[in-house]
Amino acid sequence: MAQAKAAPAQTRGERNNNPGNIDYSPNNPWRGKLPRDVSIEPRFERFDSALNGGRAAVKLVEFYKDRRGINTIRGVISTWAPANENNTRAYVDAVARAVGVDPDEIVDLTEYRIMRPLLEAIIRHENGRVIYSPEEIDEMLRRAGIVNPAAPAIPPKPAKAPAASTASAAGVSGGGVLATAIAVVTEPNLREAVAALDYKWLLAALAVAGVLLSAYAAYRAARANRAAP
Repeated sequence: MAQAKAAPAQTRGERNNNPGNIDYSPNNPWRGKLPRDVSIEPRFERFDSALNGGRAAVKLVEFYKDRRGINTIRGVISTWAPANENNTRAYVDAVARAVGVDPDEIVDLTEYRIMRPLLEAIIRHENGRVIYSPEEIDEMLRRAGIVNPAAPAIPPKPAKAPAASTASAAGVSGGGVLATAIAVVTEPNLREAVAALDYKWLLAALAVAGVLLSAYAAYRAARANRAAP
């Protein structure tokens, strides 16, 4: 019976929740940063989650762009992994190939289409693999302010139906005459139509209707009095 293969051990970056292997610095108050403990990790930052560690990687690239004017893959990776301790040329080529641009091409490091493959390529180069799901990579970017434009928008909460408004005219009795006006407006297009009316004409029409109604009530009352014995 074949034995099940043991799960591969975590890499250093995975264990530290620091997929970009960002060096520790007391000057960087990263979101989710854990207190330094050299008995656990003597060199790199540690985070409370890989999502915050990935966010820090994106924010560090943003720092290169904003503070140092870096806007090429070569510029980013040469700063990220200096040649004195890395095969920087191979690193640059791997990331540029993943992003689909020339290493010296000027790119917009705020665009999702650039940063998504750049982040994933850095994680792959630093750890030899990418164990994070596409959704987790997107969340790392989102926490740094870079959102997938193709992601479905969160639907708005359904608006509450407007309450019906009822207006009643006082009953005018005369031979049992009762006048009641009820107005119920619920549909948006109907509300807009009512709002577009000239209220002067509307008030005038209501006034005329009131006069006619009063006259009719008086007429009915008069007939009732004449018919009484």
